[in-house]
Amino acid sequence: MMPRATIVLMLALAAAGCAGRDRAVKSDAGSLLEIDSKAESAYRSGDDESAAQLYRVLVESTPNESPYWYRLANTLVRVGNYNDAALAYQRTLVLDPKNARAWHNLGIVRLRQAQQSFAQGVENSPAGAAVFEESLRLSSAVFSLVGAAGEKTPGSDPSAAESPRTGSGPTQPVVGDH
Repeated sequence: MMPRATIVLMLALAAAGCAGRDRAVKSDAGSLLEIDSKAESAYRSGDDESAAQLYRVLVESTPNESPYWYRLANTLVRVGNYNDAALAYQRTLVLDPKNARAWHNLGIVRLRQAQQSFAQGVENSPAGAAVFEESLRLSSAVFSLVGAAGEKTPGSDPSAAESPRTGSGPTQPVVGDH
């Protein structure tokens, strides 16, 4: 049988370990809240590079939080990184398949990617070639679909921006709830 002092010491050490873990969890949660606040502030002020970096930290720390993936995607669109934005919207949709705004924005991003691809086809083929003509036609057609939306990025209109907490707000060609 273990001496009473050993049992008391073991219980004290276990309690101290739990208390330390609780402090670490609270500290981590506080840090995440601080990062969230800084990311939101950077996003709203148009500091898109900083916002993207901060949202990357948040999705790495909390990979199952779809709002962070959605905000990261919106930020990536604003800096013109459509490939990573599409991936972030897809991750949002894995976590929240009924997120209509993410579906909408993913469609806009894919249209922009298509337009860029067709424009590259025009630039890299000889004038008058069949691929030049077809790429030019498709580039123009896709541009006409996203022309106005192509100028507007998620959350770019602060007066129409949605609350990042509630997701409510006006519907736009590219919906940014931030």
